[in-house]
Amino acid sequence: GLISRMKALPLELVRYFTAQLIGVLQYLHFSGIVHRDLKPQNILLSADFRLKLIDFGDSLVEGATEDIVVKPDDDSDDLDDEDKKQRDDDNFVEFRAHDEDAQEDAGYKAMSEYRGTFVGTPLYVAPEMLKESMSGHFTDLWALGCIVYQMATGEVPFKGKTDFQTFDIIMKRDFKWPDSLDKNC
Repeated sequence: GLISRMKALPLELVRYFTAQLIGVLQYLHFSGIVHRDLKPQNILLSADFRLKLIDFGDSLVEGATEDIVVKPDDDSDDLDDEDKKQRDDDNFVEFRAHDEDAQEDAGYKAMSEYRGTFVGTPLYVAPEMLKESMSGHFTDLWALGCIVYQMATGEVPFKGKTDFQTFDIIMKRDFKWPDSLDKNC
């Protein structure tokens, strides 16, 4: 993906993509929708550098119970080869930071069944979700902050050797601003 090839994006691209993501989240949140699984894997990039957010399988409609979620018509994980080709023909490529984003999806799925109300991806999960199993607009905003950090540095802000170590690091807000990071970022 784009970030893994470049490690860190130029500041102008970070700002441009961040502004687009803020616009998308503003639209969703004003519409009463919380994505709840914002991560680079769920962001597509067009040939003209426009971002599209995908995978609303864990999203929540504001005011609804945790059991009512928005389900996509075509889950990208379930696309057959013909549908994947059509998606790719539409000039969109996945905007992935590192293959580790595909990270322990199997482990995440098993853990989500265990926790019941846990949604999200370990590297981007908000502390409130970990502490109180709460999600809301803040869940998406936390993930956005993690993605912006990742675009600017080429690294995720919180990463342990296991999901549970990652959760501990998130709860402690234990991350460092690299000295090389532009002060205007």
